[in-house]
Amino acid sequence: MEQWLTQYPGEIEVVICNNDDMALGAADAIERKGSSKPIKVVGIDGTPQGIEGVREGKLFGTVQCDSDEYAGVIFKIAAAEALGKNVQETVDLSRDKYYECRQNTLTAK
Repeated sequence: MEQWLTQYPGEIEVVICNNDDMALGAADAIERKGSSKPIKVVGIDGTPQGIEGVREGKLFGTVQCDSDEYAGVIFKIAAAEALGKNVQETVDLSRDKYYECRQNTLTAK
């Protein structure tokens, strides 16, 4: 992140990270290096640390999957595989491999 801030000064507006830990690391790097304008940082996972980062204003937001739904689908897929059933007949997967779970978005106010 610090290298990008040096390489693209004043050009970065948003950073979307693969998880909340990466987002918090990017936010720390932005704080250390500084920026001429605000940069919104978003994480994924809705971890307690990510949610706290949103509350403190370090992160602009985080996305949290419905973990109960997600766990249920994982169990259904595993059971179908174990019993030799067609997973597509058990769980609706887009493009034969992706499950689209409900998500909650938490953003800074």
